[in-house]
Amino acid sequence: GIVLMSMTSCQANGFKYQINGTLPDESWDGETLYLTDMATSEVIDSAVIEGATYQFDGKAAQEALCQIKFGRPAVRFVLEKGQMTVDHEVMAVKGTAMNDSIHNYITEMYTLMQAATTEEEWTKMACKFSTPILKANADNLFGTYVLWFTMWQAQPKGEDFDNLLAVAGESSKSFAPIQSFIERNE
Repeated sequence: GIVLMSMTSCQANGFKYQINGTLPDESWDGETLYLTDMATSEVIDSAVIEGATYQFDGKAAQEALCQIKFGRPAVRFVLEKGQMTVDHEVMAVKGTAMNDSIHNYITEMYTLMQAATTEEEWTKMACKFSTPILKANADNLFGTYVLWFTMWQAQPKGEDFDNLLAVAGESSKSFAPIQSFIERNE
């Protein structure tokens, strides 16, 4: 009971976060951006763009995979304690441990994507690159992100799909956006 109580009290206190971004131009001036939970679509925070800049500044109860949508494109990242900056070229976030890992992962995946000559080759390269990362991060949100991103971008099927799931953690497999990939592949 003691462990459970201390975990609960930590979550009840939550953590502070700040996310800063600068868009390439001022065409979004005055628009409102929404920070939403990827699993539930719940709005966590909002920010009004002033000129080309925006800032989310708040408190969250727990870490979560989130997104900020800019019309059609979205930046997806881990909402975690600390100060983060949106990189609009890569469409990722930097400044905290898990988000720096995600930023590096996405950058490498885009390099692989450009090197691939066919869809099939891209899928194989993406799965091969992502599998050891998934194994090493089976119990955290970076692992969940890697599984989601690989399924979304590389669209693995059959054995490739099964091999990714085999190394993924249970929390990753139960993440709502990943559940939809699993249902489509059954």
